[in-house]
Amino acid sequence: MNDRPINIPTSGDNEEIKALLAENQKILTEIQVQVEKTKKYIRAGRIISFIYLILIVAPLLFAIFYLPPLLKNYLGPYQELLGTTPMTGGLDTNSVNDLLNQFQQQ
Repeated sequence: MNDRPINIPTSGDNEEIKALLAENQKILTEIQVQVEKTKKYIRAGRIISFIYLILIVAPLLFAIFYLPPLLKNYLGPYQELLGTTPMTGGLDTNSVNDLLNQFQQQ
């Protein structure tokens, strides 16, 4: 039925297998070191991305919540000078903007 001879390991084969196992173990430890370095690199990248996100989102939130009241305080005196307060019918800033837009289109 089976014409192949049965391979019985000899002492030379055992030494060869041991050498291959030792080489595999050495390669596996090198791969493990590389995987650990890669994990650290990815973790550092995620931390830096999170810091960048905070550096971008925090000023935006600050601007959304605190900038409008500050602008009202700073623009109030100028609106009085231009006469654009609700009580006076002074210079209309929309008409000035319309004139500027018409000038830029020409």
